[in-house]
Amino acid sequence: AILDSCASGAFTRLKGGSFTQPFLLDQGSDVTGHAFLSSSSADEASQESDSLGSSFFTHYLVSGLRGAADSSNDDLVTLDEVYLYAREETLRRTINTFAGPQNASFDFQLTGTGSLVLTDLNTITSSIVLDESIGGRMYVTSEYGPIVAEVEKQIGEELTLAVPAGDYVLTLQGDDRNYEHELSVVPNGSEAVSSRDFRVAFLDRNRVRGNEPATEPISLSVFPGLELVANDPYEVTLSVGLLVGDVYRVRGGQLSSILSIAQENVTGVQLGGAGSTAGGNLIGVQSSGVFGIVGGNLTGAQNSGVFNRVNGDGAYLQNAGLFNITRGTFSGLQTAGAFNLTDSTLNGAQVSGIFNGAGMVNGAQISLVNVGGDVNGAQVGLVNIGRRVTGTQIGLVNISKEMYGVPIGLVSFVEHGIHDASVWWEGEERTFIGFQNGSNIFYTIAYAGVDTSGDWQQLEGLGVGTGVGFRIESRPFYVDFDAGYKRFSTGATANQRLSNLFVSETGAAFPTARIMAGISIGGGLGWFIGASFDYSGPGTVDHIGYFNEDADNVFEAGNAMIYPTFFTGFKL
Repeated sequence: AILDSCASGAFTRLKGGSFTQPFLLDQGSDVTGHAFLSSSSADEASQESDSLGSSFFTHYLVSGLRGAADSSNDDLVTLDEVYLYAREETLRRTINTFAGPQNASFDFQLTGTGSLVLTDLNTITSSIVLDESIGGRMYVTSEYGPIVAEVEKQIGEELTLAVPAGDYVLTLQGDDRNYEHELSVVPNGSEAVSSRDFRVAFLDRNRVRGNEPATEPISLSVFPGLELVANDPYEVTLSVGLLVGDVYRVRGGQLSSILSIAQENVTGVQLGGAGSTAGGNLIGVQSSGVFGIVGGNLTGAQNSGVFNRVNGDGAYLQNAGLFNITRGTFSGLQTAGAFNLTDSTLNGAQVSGIFNGAGMVNGAQISLVNVGGDVNGAQVGLVNIGRRVTGTQIGLVNISKEMYGVPIGLVSFVEHGIHDASVWWEGEERTFIGFQNGSNIFYTIAYAGVDTSGDWQQLEGLGVGTGVGFRIESRPFYVDFDAGYKRFSTGATANQRLSNLFVSETGAAFPTARIMAGISIGGGLGWFIGASFDYSGPGTVDHIGYFNEDADNVFEAGNAMIYPTFFTGFKL
């Protein structure tokens, strides 16, 4: 029995009662008896909170049942855990109320084995999972409703909160400011949250009833505590600091010889000889000799001699002599001498001298080393690394998990791309071994073959080829199209045939194209059939009689001829 009423503690002293249909079926314990939880002692009032939209006891009891009371981190909320959580939190919040401290009470008369489990977090349908990096008091509020849960989260421990599907705002309470994160929980879904997801939510500077916030046209100070004009106004149009300027909010401009400090939003221009900081959002321009910091979102331009940092989202321009950091999404251009870093999504371009990094890229990264998550656009540098790349990577080394585009470089590796070693038989005479390497769609191919009807150990009929192509795939079936160049050698011995591959006046050299269809059996193994189309005409070389004008199935068009040859083979 759970009771939330004034003097409900008196009930815990009552004895007796009658059996009824049970509502709690816990297979992990075998206990009998009774358990009474009450919101207050026998002579106390049970208090309610307008801000919570609930009584204190019920609010913390429900928060505990959602997972906040899981002190053992076993994804099970027991009767003992939820009582201790609700009791401690209710007492903490009511110590300084007019009605005084409210002490929840209990009477447990249970015998048997195991702990009585009230919530099994392994069976919930939807949840919010707070990872180990989050620490502090957390409020979970429905976007259009009251506070759903409240928990004191410990760093180093993961915590799961069971919530209905819907839209929520998470508020993490800090010493001088709060941090917020908005999310949507879908039915049967789980949303993971880390400390990096939170953005600054600024505390309101409240005013006394009847008094309007103080707004001044100008603030003049030497340094904080020595103001010459306008002592600590709520908002100023122009802030001038002879050494350091420190105001709450700026709507216009702020200029200081050393530091320009705005505790909250800046709308306009903020200039500092050494540094400029805006605790809230900045709409306009921030420029400083050494550093610029925006605690909220940036909409405009940030320029400094050494570094810039935006703790929220940024838009339009970040330019620094050394580095730029944006903790949220950046839309626009980041330029820096050393590196740029965007934790979330980059919509635009990063240009730096050494390193660019972004959680996701919609645009371009240009630097010596570029690292992105999903890349929709281009990475240009010596080393390019992406997860799922739709576009291109141009560099000496290109690495990705998936590539839907063209990697251009000395070494390009796509983890889930095309890496096929093949052997096939062309016509009745030639056997080829080749290797295809590329993205999920485009590939390069290199191959070599000999005439196996003759003395293949002496490399009779030695030929090589290379080309580029693309694949259309609907697993397990695929179709490849490629075009390239073939060259066949001549000579009396194997050594002569190898050396003559590089002598243009010997052998045969001509363009070729292939089409083939195959099936992947599994583990990379597959079988394919296809046809190659060799071209003979102006610009081709044939000193060995490779092309036979009397051959069957030759297609002629003026001075050009196409020689089709069918082949079949296996790939690994």
